[in-house]
Amino acid sequence: MNEAAFSNCNAEDYINVDQDVQTEPDTMDIDALVQNFRESQKERDEEEEENDIVLEEGKCRVKTYQDAVKSIKELQEYAFFSVICHTTELFRHAWCNFSS
Repeated sequence: MNEAAFSNCNAEDYINVDQDVQTEPDTMDIDALVQNFRESQKERDEEEEENDIVLEEGKCRVKTYQDAVKSIKELQEYAFFSVICHTTELFRHAWCNFSS
């Protein structure tokens, strides 16, 4: 292409300009985006609340199990010492009867 032909060139003949392209955002679209954001935020908040509830329930179960284990240990200690005391008492009684 020579320089004269280039200078006479009309760019609009070669560039396809789409007149339907939206250059400014539509207010409805922004409102819909805001509403969508609020709904997704609400869903996230509800999910976080559900997760918090599940976490608290888990903590309560762990605490219940810990309390049960502590009670079992205390009962075992009590049972052990009761057996020891009872056995000791039996031996003492037997010794007293044997000695006399």
